[in-house]
Amino acid sequence: MERHKLELIRRGIFGESDAASHIGMENAITRLQMYYGDDVKIEINSMEGSGTEVVLRILT
Repeated sequence: MERHKLELIRRGIFGESDAASHIGMENAITRLQMYYGDDVKIEINSMEGSGTEVVLRILT
């Protein structure tokens, strides 16, 4: 994924953008945050041409 697109997704998911093109991911992350609060960490990494990785860490 292009670096610019990755940054747009990150901003959209974490509420820094008005873009609604990733509403499914945003809803899933919002639900996780509502349930686990500060105990959930979300990280999105991507290398153009190699793929994208979404890491969810739930602290217990």
